[in-house]
Amino acid sequence: LCEAFGLPGFRPTAVDMARDKHRTRAALEAAGLPTPRNFLIERKEQLDTAGQHVGFPAVLKPVSGAASLGVKKVQCNQDLHQCYRDVVSELSSLVVS
Repeated sequence: LCEAFGLPGFRPTAVDMARDKHRTRAALEAAGLPTPRNFLIERKEQLDTAGQHVGFPAVLKPVSGAASLGVKKVQCNQDLHQCYRDVVSELSSLVVS
């Protein structure tokens, strides 16, 4: 609305980028700012590669969302696999009204 009415405020693209953790990190890296090692997991077959790239301990987070919904601390590859299953199950059971 701010943009549509010429009022000061955040641009929708900036808000969308800030809500997407992977896009936020990519923008920070492109600006030369330090970010933690990260890996965008798009399917379960990538879990081992993600664990090798990021290392442990690590934090598994959904790309979008707020607060701590779906956020898990993982200590090892076995934890990563279990937490991934837990998060997928947790998020798939959400009801949007």
